[in-house]
Amino acid sequence: MKQEEIGAALKEYFELLKTQRANESRLAELKGEIRAYMEAEGYDRVFGEDGYLSRSQQKRYQYDFAKVRGILEPLGKWEEVLAVDESKLRAMAKTLPPQAEEALQEAKVLVGEYTLLVASRKRVPPPPPPHGQ
Repeated sequence: MKQEEIGAALKEYFELLKTQRANESRLAELKGEIRAYMEAEGYDRVFGEDGYLSRSQQKRYQYDFAKVRGILEPLGKWEEVLAVDESKLRAMAKTLPPQAEEALQEAKVLVGEYTLLVASRKRVPPPPPPHGQ
């Protein structure tokens, strides 16, 4: 791609991003209005010319780990369900003495690598073209 093509691609990207965010915001507003209507009327499904929306209750559960431990420990299975929470480990590492924090850093193992594209609406002047162009 040439510089002008990249410029056009970036312009379109940011226009689509802006439209996407506006659409997501409007969809959330509409869902809220429709949900309120369904709750007020006691409906689980509403129909329109283009389709319908259904609502359903979902239940999410968490285990009481004190009780789970009491069940699994005598069976020798408690250690099998324990796992390190990496985000909690990173947060806690900042509170450790320097030696322990350094030892944790040395215990890290690279398991993957990827590239991110991060968008910013901040305008900065483009860099000058490389010499010879």
